[in-house]
Amino acid sequence: MDPAPKILYTRAEAAAALSLSVSSIDMLVGRGMLRCVRQGRRVLIHKSELERVARQNHPAIWPAKLHGKTVRTTAA
Repeated sequence: MDPAPKILYTRAEAAAALSLSVSSIDMLVGRGMLRCVRQGRRVLIHKSELERVARQNHPAIWPAKLHGKTVRTTAA
């Protein structure tokens, strides 16, 4: 029998699927650009979320830097 298709991916599997680093996945989750499911300490990402992020253009995953330091913008 064929195994059931995978629905939830670990951070490392999600990073490999999107051709990103695990820290980029963490940044996407932290900034709310990628929704995740937490089971205890595990962070799992649904397949549909990976597909949604892959279809979208995310030009700036990491915060901007100026002279090697993170530029923090304040809400007006």
